[in-house]
Amino acid sequence: MQLFNDPGKSIGPQFFSVAQHGIDGITEELTVLRGIADNLEPSGPTFMAHQLTLLRQYLEDIAPLLRERNQNVTVLLATQGSPTDKDGKQSPETLAQFIAMLKSLESLPVWIVFRLCTDDERAFSFYNAIDSQINLPYDVLDDFFGESLEVYLHNPWLTYALPLHRFREMGFRNAALDVIDERALNTSEIRDLCNLLFSTDNELPDPCTDWQGFFNIISMLQEKEKKQWNPVKKVHSFWIDLESLNKLYSGGSMDDSGSSRRRRSSSAPKAKPENPQPSGPQKSETSEENQEKASEYNETQDPGELKRAILTEWALEPPQFRVLKPIETLLATVHATFHLVEYHDYFNKWEPFSDDALSSGGKAVLKRG
Repeated sequence: MQLFNDPGKSIGPQFFSVAQHGIDGITEELTVLRGIADNLEPSGPTFMAHQLTLLRQYLEDIAPLLRERNQNVTVLLATQGSPTDKDGKQSPETLAQFIAMLKSLESLPVWIVFRLCTDDERAFSFYNAIDSQINLPYDVLDDFFGESLEVYLHNPWLTYALPLHRFREMGFRNAALDVIDERALNTSEIRDLCNLLFSTDNELPDPCTDWQGFFNIISMLQEKEKKQWNPVKKVHSFWIDLESLNKLYSGGSMDDSGSSRRRRSSSAPKAKPENPQPSGPQKSETSEENQEKASEYNETQDPGELKRAILTEWALEPPQFRVLKPIETLLATVHATFHLVEYHDYFNKWEPFSDDALSSGGKAVLKRG
């Protein structure tokens, strides 16, 4: 292990390892590691290009042996910001140098994990965007709660518990874990993930051809597992919300991109017409018609799906979906959520707020006392 910056003798060494030379000195090495972790405060420049140069030299030396053994090196880079120069300054030249150093690793057997210890959206945007410039396997991770929310937005049936996050932080390679925070998993990936969760040695039925058999077995396996802390719902729950999973996938398989092939029109809640007449008498619906819509809503609407839809379609800033949109934007677009829930006559009376009224002028709504 190596720190980007020398912490000083009072805290500990910049370079250290645990069990690299056998098990005899593990206790002492762990003591050193805990001392550094307890006393170190992140500070100084993020001069990663220099560290990547040293890493490349090391990897080039051991690459023949790694290839002979069919092995890869996992490199975890924990950082609180975008790359800088040795003086802590950031510039287009500094970022270009960093990208160039990453590209120099493309021919080497390495997997890189960027663990971002920051709430700076600019840093997330930078690291998430570099995949278009390099041909190198890597992952970008937020903190535990940030990642759990991203996973929930795409796969709300899964409890993204701390063990899964630790797997990813340590560079564990799994096809499902690689995309779990980017899109809905397809059925083959769900099977792979369940093999990992329940240690089944790839013995689960193929959900593409036998969904019910697959579902029945994971239902039984899950009962043997302890509940895990779900950071989004803030409760202890099983790894899989079986009801949500079955509702999402039992009607048809997911294609390779994670998009459902199942027909959803029959179960989607009915929405308010997009272009209602601005004036004139409106035909009121009978009590029986409203009861029929309410019954359909109660049978088909899943609270987890509703929460995810509201977050992604209205509340959070794309593409990362980590930060709330400005309050004036939320107030001006709240009517965009009406189609997600049970239809009600109230929606016909709604008049959207004006963006200008909410964000400008001497009597801006948000500034009223």
